[in-house]
Amino acid sequence: MSVRITTADAGERAVLKVAGRLQLGDVSELDKEIQTVDGPFVLDLSELLSADKAGIEKLCELLSGGAELQGASPYVRLLLDAKT
Repeated sequence: MSVRITTADAGERAVLKVAGRLQLGDVSELDKEIQTVDGPFVLDLSELLSADKAGIEKLCELLSGGAELQGASPYVRLLLDAKT
């Protein structure tokens, strides 16, 4: 796998950090991590290098569902903005 997903508790909101390259095969791993989170969460994309179409679609789905975005690079923001 080319992605590393970690979860940390940051007070009222959990922080899911996605690092590396998010690809189709990694979306299920992201889903598993999200299921461990109780309540609202922050998506920390500060170490996300790239994402394929499936990865971007998943991130957009999470953001439209209420996840808060943190630390996305200009490149990743451009990919996300192109899908919305």
